[in-house]
Amino acid sequence: MDNSKSIDTLNQLLQGEQMGVDSFNVIIDKIHNEDIKNSFQEMQESYRKHSSQLAKRIQDLGGQPNEKLGLKGVMADAMLNINLSANDDDKHILEKAMEGVGKGVSMAEEIAKGDLDSESNKLVKRILDEDREHVNIMNSLKNKLD
Repeated sequence: MDNSKSIDTLNQLLQGEQMGVDSFNVIIDKIHNEDIKNSFQEMQESYRKHSSQLAKRIQDLGGQPNEKLGLKGVMADAMLNINLSANDDDKHILEKAMEGVGKGVSMAEEIAKGDLDSESNKLVKRILDEDREHVNIMNSLKNKLD
């Protein structure tokens, strides 16, 4: 069986998860509220775990993980830095984070519609469910700030 399509799809998803890790570095640095910061650190750890799982699956299929962000990721990272300033309050940062994660999940859902073998499909479904839960967690945090 040719795994190249699964590997390509998984590598795209891996880059998205890596972008999540990098984006949380920016966000965590700017958050003042310790509870929110701790929640973001837990979410970032989840993205790291997902990256590791995707990389392992790619290797299991005989591929090589491509963990470099690429131009799209670098641009998205730069945009996040531009859109956040040191003067932003936690609510604004939280809203930007929710927006970013929401877009990331949508993009990943589109990519995941690609060709995936059944085991990879199960892994990706679990990862997407956890990433969607991050949006719910951020929404709860935002409601506490209101």
